[in-house]
Amino acid sequence: MIPKFKKPKPTNENQPKEKQTRLHPMYKKHLKSIPTDSSVMKQLDLDKLSRDYVLAHEKLTILSLEYVMEHGRDFDDDSIGWDSYGYRHCELSDDEEVPINGLFYGENCGGGWWYEYYEDGLTIGKEVIFYPSGELCKYAGEGRYYTWNENGRIMKYTFSAGKFYERYEWYESGQFKENSFYNKSTARRDTYYWYENGKIWKYSSRDSRGLPVKFIEYDEIGNIIRRIEYK
Repeated sequence: MIPKFKKPKPTNENQPKEKQTRLHPMYKKHLKSIPTDSSVMKQLDLDKLSRDYVLAHEKLTILSLEYVMEHGRDFDDDSIGWDSYGYRHCELSDDEEVPINGLFYGENCGGGWWYEYYEDGLTIGKEVIFYPSGELCKYAGEGRYYTWNENGRIMKYTFSAGKFYERYEWYESGQFKENSFYNKSTARRDTYYWYENGKIWKYSSRDSRGLPVKFIEYDEIGNIIRRIEYK
């Protein structure tokens, strides 16, 4: 039996007003030199990204299991599958492929459950996943994407605001594992991967066409061991 998810009550009656996340300086001016230590990157307050804090202070829309099962549809239904192009999820019959729409749910491979919305056979960016314990694992919606471990520590966080996009990933220790910054105006993406000691591991960038521009790999003390610049 899948346990019922219970949203914790706010612990602070005077909840702070939501503040606009400051955009990383990299958006305004691309760095002339690649940072080799994660300490120079924008630091986020991990306590305020914990599951308990987010559920208590952010306005997240989370549906109950009872509501989802009453109003949604089991994604594992045998009649649902990919279309002939492998692009959209459809209702399949002998002579017809009808793209699915609405709320769908299913069980995870390791237990737990999930739900998300589909429109014309494609997901529309609203996804919620639960651990077998009933604790929230992932929330995606309203321009924000959170992934927590079972203890509630933030592991991945993505924030989208206007023309800009930020993505962060952490090790269990709380050290940065990845930072990705994307400018929708220029479609340029810069991604930094880090060793757990805080030193840079890899850097990559892509241009407005999505083509690679530069790739650099470092050893654990900061020496370059591979460098590729695409022309």
